[in-house]
Amino acid sequence: MSFAPSVLTQVCEELEAEASAGGVTQLAYGIVSGGQLVAQRDPHAIFRIASMTKSFAAATVLGVCRGVIPVTGAAPSLDDELVDWLPDLRESEWAAGMTVRDALTMSTGLPNDDPWADRLESLSDAGMRDLMRRPAGTNFVTGTGYEYANYGYALLGAFVEASTGREFTEVVATHLLTPLGLESTGFDVRELDQDRLATGYRKNLAGELEPQPFTLPGAFSAIGGLASSVSDVARWVGVLMTAVDGTAVAGEAAGPVATAGEVGGEGGNDLGEFPLGANPREQRTWRRILADLQQAQRLISVTRNDRDAVVTAGYGYGLRCYFDTQLGHSAGHSGGYPGFSLHMRWHAASGSGVVLLANVTGFPAEAVATNALDALVLDVRGRGDGSVAWPKVEAVEATPARKGAGASGAGVGTGDGAAVVYAVDPVCSFAPSHEARELVSQAERMIATCDDSGADQVFSDNMDMDVPRAERLTHWAEVREYVGGDGSVAAGLEGVEVTWINAHEATWKVWGEERDGQQRGREVTMKLNAAGLIQKLKVKKL
Repeated sequence: MSFAPSVLTQVCEELEAEASAGGVTQLAYGIVSGGQLVAQRDPHAIFRIASMTKSFAAATVLGVCRGVIPVTGAAPSLDDELVDWLPDLRESEWAAGMTVRDALTMSTGLPNDDPWADRLESLSDAGMRDLMRRPAGTNFVTGTGYEYANYGYALLGAFVEASTGREFTEVVATHLLTPLGLESTGFDVRELDQDRLATGYRKNLAGELEPQPFTLPGAFSAIGGLASSVSDVARWVGVLMTAVDGTAVAGEAAGPVATAGEVGGEGGNDLGEFPLGANPREQRTWRRILADLQQAQRLISVTRNDRDAVVTAGYGYGLRCYFDTQLGHSAGHSGGYPGFSLHMRWHAASGSGVVLLANVTGFPAEAVATNALDALVLDVRGRGDGSVAWPKVEAVEATPARKGAGASGAGVGTGDGAAVVYAVDPVCSFAPSHEARELVSQAERMIATCDDSGADQVFSDNMDMDVPRAERLTHWAEVREYVGGDGSVAAGLEGVEVTWINAHEATWKVWGEERDGQQRGREVTMKLNAAGLIQKLKVKKL
């Protein structure tokens, strides 16, 4: 069933408006229905798609473990320990017991590392081996919870290379990109059409847009190294939806998304056989692999959205998976990288999907794309598509709630009472180390005195790349002036309550003098990477 023209028009207008309000200078999007792109903007422009790469990485790992991608020796298993394939991990013993499946499902216990890992794509093989030999901190016992950690997917890239004897990027290209016909997708932007490459930007303290360079393939490519276009990503989404289409079987007509006008008919699914696999058995295996990507393996959060529906979010293999009590199942993944904000999301039962690519850091692509898809699926449901078994629609009884810190279910709904998140904690969380607590004191002294001369010893390399040192000091000075009083110049944490979110993330508030009947303060959030260095230090006014 296609969308009502008025709804489709409204969704596209809202995508455009959100992008304009968010300072996006180059926007690309595609609306998928029944195997076609029924609406699109700049579908052939090439963006860095960042963590959307993880769905390709996960499919590759499963292909290796299930025998449709050749290996050089013994057949690997999802339950193999990573140390059995990556002997450098044995040196510090921090990865003992960590399996391939743990890394795929974000249950290694490694801390969230978005700022740090984003800058490591081009790490050399020698640098990767050195990193694996170093100790790494964790937030919980491996296999007992969920936390989004890029490092785990970098280890999966190394696992693919160890098991196949080939470079990770070459394995992905040979077994996924080429058979799928994704001609505008690749890890090395130098090999793609330079005229179609989008420039990514970050907004500095002055509100100016600064261009961000593309990085080149390396040891961390598995976490987010692909560049692609709306047209190619939509084709990938179409193949993923085909894999869970119960009306199709391997070898029958059911294909990836085509651009409107390329194929005839409303459905558009006449592109030939399932594109992966050399024979029916391999096709069945690949379909099962892609279906498994879209099934939750680890619970992330439970969210009450502004439709008064409850959305349960989980992590599958390289994809986030959702169940909405009104709309049913959907799947997708965001991408965030210096200069780019992106999201792909689809509702396989109705054949609907949204791909959104934006060229500025920090644009809320997930929330915008989710709202767009919700509107489209609600339209399909409202017009009574009898081919879809819809969940029963009813208000869910209210229960006490707490706001989740960065939970993946956030962004569903934008109203005042929307997106109340129940974050799902691991079985047991670790306490911060003595060294981590000391870093809170060091960070506070730097902020309070506007002196980051000791930053080289405690900051990870990404800090000055994400925010130049001069810009950071200017911001600290501005906040210090705003707060005023003793709270802005205190060189310690006496009387300051520090809240540890986990063993690698803390937040605290410092209050200054009262002015004009209002007490002013600042809030600091500090994130450490797996190596115990500060990878993010956010200071905001209160």
